[in-house]
Amino acid sequence: MTNSIAYTNLASLVAKYDHLVAVVRDVQPSFLLVSETWLDPDIPNALILLDGFHIYRQDRIGRRGGGVCVYVADHILSKYSVSIINYNTENIESLFLQVTDKTLTFVLGCIYRPPSSVLNDDKLLFQTLSELASNNNKVFIFGDFNLPDVKWPLEMSHNYSGSSQLLVDLLLSHHLIQLVDQPTRYRAGQQPSTLDLIITSDDDLLANLEYLDPVGNSDHVVLKVNMQICTFRRERTVSFLRTVTDYKSVNEDLKKLDWFTLFSDQSIEQNWQVFKNVLRSTVSKHSAVITVKRSSTKPWITAKILKLVRTKRAL
Repeated sequence: MTNSIAYTNLASLVAKYDHLVAVVRDVQPSFLLVSETWLDPDIPNALILLDGFHIYRQDRIGRRGGGVCVYVADHILSKYSVSIINYNTENIESLFLQVTDKTLTFVLGCIYRPPSSVLNDDKLLFQTLSELASNNNKVFIFGDFNLPDVKWPLEMSHNYSGSSQLLVDLLLSHHLIQLVDQPTRYRAGQQPSTLDLIITSDDDLLANLEYLDPVGNSDHVVLKVNMQICTFRRERTVSFLRTVTDYKSVNEDLKKLDWFTLFSDQSIEQNWQVFKNVLRSTVSKHSAVITVKRSSTKPWITAKILKLVRTKRAL
């Protein structure tokens, strides 16, 4: 099963909940990230739960709008430990999850930066993202940044300022990659704009970005991307017995024997039997049985190679 991440801006999760259920049934993501949830503490999780998912949320407190949440599929929770990383991004809703198993750790984040955000709040946001990128090898950040003037793919010749320059500086200083290069919001009477972004520390980790239809009457598309991450099963070992012989000592003992006396006055068949018995006895004297453990898996056989082998066999 391919793990995927879906993201969108809903501008009211409750109002579009029924449509979201249908989209999730069709897309079947492992992670679903939503910005502009418009939730508040009076709205219980039971009202917005998706079958087969656990929800993590960060609501806007004290005023309407904003908010983010992340749905994590139960099959992920059965294999991974998921915990919230606490960061304070004042007046900008953000939620960061650390997803871990025995061989893999990555950070998944969802952000809603309102268009009215002031520079000081943006500095705190991008400082937080900088810390995340510095402290973690695998980082996936999804969100509505509301910075339509930044040109994607990133145009270095363009003159950026203020918060847009903070975003550009973040990407360049940490060698981060932004994947979205098409408009993500289509609003009547306005120019289509790229507001929703996917930022990653390694573009090989995310693949096959798709721009799907909006949820209900939302004016933001749904972004879906596959995760190119597989966890390796613990190596299985096979134990077997192996006989080890010290042939140097065998040769030395055989040299000491008086073969003329051993072979005297006997037929060829009898001498052959004597030789075999002496040889077997001497080899046995200098041999030992040991237990050998060996991996039954070949380290060069990766999940990707196994998939290619299965595809070839199916032809």
